[in-house]
Amino acid sequence: MYKRMSVVGLMLVLLMVGLGRFDTARAASVPQFPSCHNDSTQVKQTSDHGGPASLGPGSENGDSAYYYLTFTAGCGEAKGSPVTLTVAVTLVSVLSGTVDADGMCWRLDVDLGYIKPALASGVLMGNSVSLTFPNAVAGSQYRIRIANLEEGLTVSDHSSVDG
Repeated sequence: MYKRMSVVGLMLVLLMVGLGRFDTARAASVPQFPSCHNDSTQVKQTSDHGGPASLGPGSENGDSAYYYLTFTAGCGEAKGSPVTLTVAVTLVSVLSGTVDADGMCWRLDVDLGYIKPALASGVLMGNSVSLTFPNAVAGSQYRIRIANLEEGLTVSDHSSVDG
């Protein structure tokens, strides 16, 4: 009887370890939503359409050159309380093409996780731009889309989100 219980116990332990490894492997492939802050030097959420190291060539509607930052709002805030998000993007270098005197044209979208449509969207001009979203909720996961709207221009940038 003791041997049978030991074998059953060993099988349960092995099963739990195996499931733990499966969950860890699966969790590594899921995008991360770090708390309070994310930037393009940390958790990179690139897309098939680019990333911060090479964003372009851009297009008028922003559908050909973009990437994402993921983020959980409200570090230190009570879950459910209001939080203001600040998204900032700065041009680092021009890889091909020429930036107009007005600077870069960016589109920034704030999504609640993977839910569309965007909660906030802004088309901004300049080599350093920012977007404020005052209606975030602490504990909620957001996805920020950074798009290059400059046709034919390829750039590298630095982006961040805080809140």
